[in-house]
Amino acid sequence: MDDYLKLAANSPGPVLELGCGSGRITVPLARQGHEVIALDASPDMLALLRRRLEREDESVARRVTIVESDMRDLRLDERFGLVLLPANNLGLLADEADRHEVFSRVRAHLAPGGRFAFDNALAEQDRLLAQNGDLVAFPASSGGEEQFVLSAHRYLPEEGVQIMNYYAESVDATGRTRRYLGGWTKAVLPDAAVAGLLAATGLRAEETRTYDLDFDRRRMMLYICSAA
Repeated sequence: MDDYLKLAANSPGPVLELGCGSGRITVPLARQGHEVIALDASPDMLALLRRRLEREDESVARRVTIVESDMRDLRLDERFGLVLLPANNLGLLADEADRHEVFSRVRAHLAPGGRFAFDNALAEQDRLLAQNGDLVAFPASSGGEEQFVLSAHRYLPEEGVQIMNYYAESVDATGRTRRYLGGWTKAVLPDAAVAGLLAATGLRAEETRTYDLDFDRRRMMLYICSAA
């Protein structure tokens, strides 16, 4: 998250966040003073974001514009100095044509000199296969709520995907507890596939950084891109 906040601090105008989810990055961006267009296709995730914003100062909540839409249908009458696709959400686009469409749409929404930042789980088979035996539990605090998450991953190398299932509990300031079951399937994309995707959609990587996640075995690559 820190990398995205630092990028936003040096980017003009509003930030477009694709796959914003419940607002793990959206809200800190708004607290930092940025106008954020928060886009997600999931009504449930956006409901969580709205509840989170209700607990924020009004000046923070006002900075967030929520858009319920599939990122493949991205068509806004605005250009952005920074577009974010965080949380390895690139992997949710399992089809190559879908990835091409999203990156092309991002390219069309970049302001002159604008940047596009996203991360991708490295296709390191030893790490991903080792994670198949892990059951991970971790506490978290977010937006005034105490959370507990229990998760398990399954990497299927023959299909090139990783499946994650989770159980989560969230306790708000009144003591009310909400429980969730969920999961996702994400494509595991090698570096060459990402490089080809960028080249095919008129984007270039200005900078890349690797980092370890603190809650599972995966390593991530952060890409900071501009129009080619």
